[in-house]
Amino acid sequence: TPERGQTLSFLDEIEAKFQTFDGPVYHVLGNHDMDSISKPEFLAHTANYGNAKGKPYYSFVRNQIKFIVLDGNCNEDGSDYDSGNFDWTKAFIPAGQREWLQQELKKDDLPVVIFIHELLDTFSGISKELCIGNAEEIVSILEQSGKVVAVIQGHHHAGNYSFRHGIHYFTMKGMIEGSLPENNSFAVVEIDKDLNIYIEGFYNCKNKEMKRGQLPPMLYGDTSRVGVPYSKDPHVVNFKGRYLMYHSIPPMKGEPDSGWNIGIAESKDLMNWTKVGEITPAPEADYEKKGLCAPGALVKDGKVHLFYQTYGNGKKDAICHAISDDGIHFRRNPTNPIFHPAGDWTCGRAIDAEVCEFKGRYFLYFATRDKNYDIQMQGVAVAPGNTNFNREDWIQVTDSSILYPVYPWEGKCIEGASIAKKGDKLYMFYAGAYNNAPQQIGVAESEDGIVWKRLSEEPFLKNGKPGEWNSSESGHPHIFTDLDGRTYLFYQGNNDNGKTWYITQEEVVWKNGKPFLKGK
Repeated sequence: TPERGQTLSFLDEIEAKFQTFDGPVYHVLGNHDMDSISKPEFLAHTANYGNAKGKPYYSFVRNQIKFIVLDGNCNEDGSDYDSGNFDWTKAFIPAGQREWLQQELKKDDLPVVIFIHELLDTFSGISKELCIGNAEEIVSILEQSGKVVAVIQGHHHAGNYSFRHGIHYFTMKGMIEGSLPENNSFAVVEIDKDLNIYIEGFYNCKNKEMKRGQLPPMLYGDTSRVGVPYSKDPHVVNFKGRYLMYHSIPPMKGEPDSGWNIGIAESKDLMNWTKVGEITPAPEADYEKKGLCAPGALVKDGKVHLFYQTYGNGKKDAICHAISDDGIHFRRNPTNPIFHPAGDWTCGRAIDAEVCEFKGRYFLYFATRDKNYDIQMQGVAVAPGNTNFNREDWIQVTDSSILYPVYPWEGKCIEGASIAKKGDKLYMFYAGAYNNAPQQIGVAESEDGIVWKRLSEEPFLKNGKPGEWNSSESGHPHIFTDLDGRTYLFYQGNNDNGKTWYITQEEVVWKNGKPFLKGK
């Protein structure tokens, strides 16, 4: 490593050449820039264009694209790398810079390209020594914004590429492996009007074409529990002038006694959602102390009735019921758990409750497993129209499954049933196969709520293609019927085999008594 004076001399020589470029010039700080000088010294001997001058992190706009330059050359305590007194495997983006990043992403609706030296895509399998220490938190911020097109990185001399949730992560090859000029590495990047990115590489940098990754208009994931988006099992109601979405949220990271719980988000337009509450185990409810999740809900007599499962009890998990006047705070049914199945066909477990009224009775659809705890399938119970949903009102209708996995794409699992009423028929949207197998969505119809016939041998909604946000699964559906009769299919998905979970929705239209995804 050169000594301080020599480093500054080299830097001045390079900067003089760099500034001859006929246009704005900017710098992205890397760990080697502080091998023998301080960060303020580096900034004093270089000149970013315009308002970025003298700043280690900043943003600028060119041709209606916002470019954000981040500085990951900080220790875990937030202090700067300084004159070689740092561990390059421990790089962090401090709290102040994170808050600034969030504000920059909220300022406008421009598409964004991120520049940073150290890597952010820990999910790609790259060594974490090469990545920002709090990369998962930063990536969550980028993904939640829905505005980031690409992240351009360095640091890893071999180069790398990954893609997740609509964001390209391109790592430039290093230019210090071997003699120059044959081992040089640089590129020209072009971005077209559709936000497709074309990298023209020189020497060791290869050409790369990165097509715009399309994300759905709605993408929701609660980050409060594990630091990354993680929401599953959606169910939506229209209640007192707002939409409420109940969904499963995972155990709290770092808290061994925490279990699965239910999150609540609200919206005015079915697109933009804000967290407004959580449903955690009630102190007096011993049956749900290990966890509760997979909510289903309906509005009856001006109240929200929530049906949910206990979690963490294996074959003893069962369906419970609670009531709310405001959709946020719930009173447990004193007869909880209100239902679990019986018979030789089932292990006795009941999960994924869906309750609907049909022809003067209430139908409770649930998923259960066989005696060997291998095959997941659908069952049904009924209660009279004047029920208060207590345990004694529910009668199991059949001693066998009403929908059992038979097609290859359904694997060993039928779960997550959700019901839409159209005329004198019910339509069941269900999840086929276990999570990330991939799970996909099918549809069946029934005239009596008990005997079901599939509409197709193929999924109604498949998982996404490689690289798309839902390539690992499109699962656990909820078909929501709004007050105006329009229907929307909410479902969960991810493309990292369950490291994250998002919820989205698509409108479903009906033609000749059959459902179709709008515009497809």
